[in-house]
Amino acid sequence: MGNSTLATYIWKGPTTNCNIRDHAIDTITIHHMAGNGTCESCFNTLAFKPDPGSVNYGIETVGVIGVMIDEDLRAWTSNSRENDMRAVTIEVANDQPSNAGGWHVSDKAMESLIALCADICKRRGKTKMIWCGSLDATNARKFANDEMRMTIHKWFAATGCPGEYLESKMSFIANEVTKRLNSAPAPKPGRVAA
Repeated sequence: MGNSTLATYIWKGPTTNCNIRDHAIDTITIHHMAGNGTCESCFNTLAFKPDPGSVNYGIETVGVIGVMIDEDLRAWTSNSRENDMRAVTIEVANDQPSNAGGWHVSDKAMESLIALCADICKRRGKTKMIWCGSLDATNARKFANDEMRMTIHKWFAATGCPGEYLESKMSFIANEVTKRLNSAPAPKPGRVAA
């Protein structure tokens, strides 16, 4: 199915930190960059750290969406092979440090995140994005074929990712994505009150 046409930056670095998926995409995992990085700086950091990683998409504070690893491949993002095999993973830049709003993200980044999630869902035949609030609740739920699950990094590793701000917005994100999936026209980046 390729990548989202909303992405305007394509990383040119090595794409060896990934695998062929062994599970259909039915999950989106939202991460934060833990800083105000660009897609390029985020992708370089992931690729060249001592324990290499990767991500499918990055979103900058100004709203730019970038691709590191093709959506059809499993990126190494969440410290969970099982999660990453089924998830499209997204790193979002923070416009404020952790001590100023729990790793806040800009309105432009939030709008791009919602638009990207809606686009991923639409291309995968999903009409709803579902946030259950915990890993246990997510695992216990029987998801319909047209529902996209949401997970977060801290469920799989000792980390604060995606930060307090994004975690507090997961229900909002799911609701906004679901609204867009059930109305026309197709999602496009713009502005939304977060």
